[in-house]
Amino acid sequence: MYQGKFDRNQKPEGRPVPKKAATGPRLGTLVFYTLFFFCILVFYIVTYFGLRWFQGWLTQYELAQPTTKSQSVFASLFASGDWGSLYDAAGFQDTLYESKDTFVSYMQALTAGEQLTFAETSTGLSEDKKYLVNLGQERIASFTLVNQADSQTEILDWQLGEVELLLDRGELVRVTVPNGCTPSINAVPLDDGSIVKISTPKAVNYLPEGTKMPGMTTYEVTGLLSAPQVTATDETGREVALSYDETAKAYTASVSQQPMDSELEQLALDAVETYALYMLKKAGAGDLAQYFLKGSDAYRAITDTERGFVQEAQSFEFVEESVTEYTVYTDNLFSARVSVTLNEYRSSGTVKESPISQTLFFEKQSSGKWMCYVMTAVDTTEAAVQVRIRFVDQDKEVASDLYDLSQSGISCPVVTPPEGKTFQGWGTESQDEQGNTEMNLILEPDETGFASIPDGLSEEPITLYSVFQ
Repeated sequence: MYQGKFDRNQKPEGRPVPKKAATGPRLGTLVFYTLFFFCILVFYIVTYFGLRWFQGWLTQYELAQPTTKSQSVFASLFASGDWGSLYDAAGFQDTLYESKDTFVSYMQALTAGEQLTFAETSTGLSEDKKYLVNLGQERIASFTLVNQADSQTEILDWQLGEVELLLDRGELVRVTVPNGCTPSINAVPLDDGSIVKISTPKAVNYLPEGTKMPGMTTYEVTGLLSAPQVTATDETGREVALSYDETAKAYTASVSQQPMDSELEQLALDAVETYALYMLKKAGAGDLAQYFLKGSDAYRAITDTERGFVQEAQSFEFVEESVTEYTVYTDNLFSARVSVTLNEYRSSGTVKESPISQTLFFEKQSSGKWMCYVMTAVDTTEAAVQVRIRFVDQDKEVASDLYDLSQSGISCPVVTPPEGKTFQGWGTESQDEQGNTEMNLILEPDETGFASIPDGLSEEPITLYSVFQ
């Protein structure tokens, strides 16, 4: 029997309603999307770092290319003007007279207002890269790049190889100073190896032993980058004034000529005139002893000379008197040349003129009196010259020494000629109008190497080259 309204949502009492089980598709979706986004994340991470690595590799590859590397080297060593770094990169060493600072100053002056360029050049069969550095149309340097990669699979690693600088070390300087003085180049004193010429006056033959050697010494230094600072000092360390000849690139000491005291001038003149009167028998040995030291060469030479017959003269006089070439050797030693003409007036109305020219050497005695110990007609200012001659055989210097050109000949080095040729001698090189080298034979030595010195050989330093036929 119907008991009431049916409620379909009403659960029957006593019968539990079963729960719905979890469905499979919802769990699978979660797993899928989790893996999906993880893969995307991994992909982006790999892509990001991969691109970073690839970008670095490309950068490294680009930098390793010779074009880029050469531009970098040129910019850092040449275009930057950092000449000190270039000096180090080229492996230069300071020379005896020039340092890195000299090189820097030289390059600054060389490139002032000029632009450097570079270009690659062929290296033949070598795998290296070579580049020439130019200043205008002139090549001044080169550098190479060397691949330092260990294997073919690596990126080529181009690194700086050699740096070569084509420097013009053609600067030459000569310094002429009195014997005993020391010249210096850039504060470095020059030694005997730099001497190229010694001029010694004949006066040295009349000076007491131990006297400072008179004369001038010439030093020469070659192979300099730029004009150096040149100074000179005497034995006491006092600086000597130098004058400069731009054309000859030569410095010369300014030797001051001391003015002669009037008393010493008169002393020298009286000595010569007394000598003349003695020869005329107008003066005696006692008169000579007032000026000439007894026992000296001068006194003996005069008194040992036979005066002979002297024609009587009504009167005489000395004219054209002069005292020159005054030279001080020490505080107690000097020389001077006296020139005078003796006129003898005879009863016949004739005049005999006797020119006299003598150089006298005076030495101060312990008494303080100046006495002449040597008198000679020789020109004592005339110099004996020694010059340096360098002998070069087949591009190699085989000898270099100072030679006295007043001698009859000199000893030359003996050389072995190349096969098929004969040795002719030693000569100088010159260029003809077409630029071809010509040899001018100067010395023709015998089999022992002795060669006569030809007339007219210049008293200047010279380099001689072996001549073969």
